[in-house]
Amino acid sequence: MKKTFISAILMLIMASIVSCRKDDPIGPSINSITFGNYEGMEVVTFDSIDWETYGDSFHVWYLGGGTIDGDENCSFGLSSYATISYDYYTIDDCEITISSNHLEFQYETYLTNEYIHVDTTTLQTDSIPSVYIDGMLTCNMIDESDQLYQSNNKKQAVFHSKDEVLSRDDSFMIYPTGSFCLYYSNNEPPTQVTETPEAMIFEHWILAPEDCLFAPLEEEFYMGFKYSDENGDRLGWVKLIIEPNPNCIYLVRPLEAAIQKYSIF
Repeated sequence: MKKTFISAILMLIMASIVSCRKDDPIGPSINSITFGNYEGMEVVTFDSIDWETYGDSFHVWYLGGGTIDGDENCSFGLSSYATISYDYYTIDDCEITISSNHLEFQYETYLTNEYIHVDTTTLQTDSIPSVYIDGMLTCNMIDESDQLYQSNNKKQAVFHSKDEVLSRDDSFMIYPTGSFCLYYSNNEPPTQVTETPEAMIFEHWILAPEDCLFAPLEEEFYMGFKYSDENGDRLGWVKLIIEPNPNCIYLVRPLEAAIQKYSIF
């Protein structure tokens, strides 16, 4: 009878241990997080950030960033850089990046196809015809006649929507150059004008070979990261939005960031 009683007590203790493990925050659920979910996360909200601004006659830079969980190593930098046209004093192109020396951002290797799309219009005149060639190098096929220019493998940050999942089994890295490109505006070289005995040719190109890889404009999106220190690894996310500002350059603004309270071993 005594042995039966002791066995029953041991079974109750074991059941209690199993039950506690199910609710343990460092159990299996720590191996993944959900974007926009605050459970088990340290969260910081960015009401505003201080931008450092630099510029000259033909360039402008905006530099900023944020710190997560009060740890200076657990931080990221943001940069918006624009080139100003010498002839027209307008924004030629804009590049936006996110960088960190310690956060490993989630990435994937994409196979990108580049296609050449050309529209040609000929206008008859009293002298020689005017031929207008509008070309685009793009990652999207505009119609079935577009020609494949080349294919490339490219490592690029992954952009998420709310409620998607980030796993410890995903691929993470600190990008070799220190930053991931979030957005790069289309490049439009000046129109080339060529006069021949047969026609006056006006050739205009838009170069947008990597549009498919970039973050959305004026929409909130998430990026996942892994942070490692002597205590182990933690997963986290940064919520961002890319918006225009009065100086005709896009800026990326951090909204929130979150990191797991407990480390992955």
